Amino acid sequence: MFSGSPVASSRPEPIVPHGGMPTPARAPRRRPGAPASRTASIFAKLEYHPISMANDPKRREDGDTGLAVKKKPKLEKARRYQVVFHNDDYTTKWFVVDVLERFFHMSEASAHAFMMLVHTHGRGVAGVYSRDVAETKAAEVHDHAREYGMPLHLTVEPEDDRPDGDKDS
Repeated sequence: MFSGSPVASSRPEPIVPHGGMPTPARAPRRRPGAPASRTASIFAKLEYHPISMANDPKRREDGDTGLAVKKKPKLEKARRYQVVFHNDDYTTKWFVVDVLERFFHMSEASAHAFMMLVHTHGRGVAGVYSRDVAETKAAEVHDHAREYGMPLHLTVEPEDDRPDGDKDS
């Protein structure tokens, strides 16, 4: 089989320069103005044709887009409720200040000022909340006042949304 003599191959031997590394094969030169590849030449021949509105798949001939658009119902703003303290001659001012600090998160100074406002004007709004929160706060304060034997009077009333504050006659 192997007789020691080299077998001639059909491939030519690469030319090895002085450094011993073969030279890379060169790409054939293209003429100036010619496309870089065959694919590029195919795309160069294509023309751009924008789609007209008549061919738009979203638009039908009758003008209908084919989609039924459901309008969202307008949501009303949630009604807010006031927790109103009413003046009485039996509940101590220190108890009212304690309730305002504990349940309405007021500082001692603002709770004292609010208590004096209720004492002079007969009523005062401690806070404005959603209906559930306002009723829960009022119930908690009533339970706390009952526990200490105080007749503290609170009501939950809808907030008046009108800017001028006038009521209908």
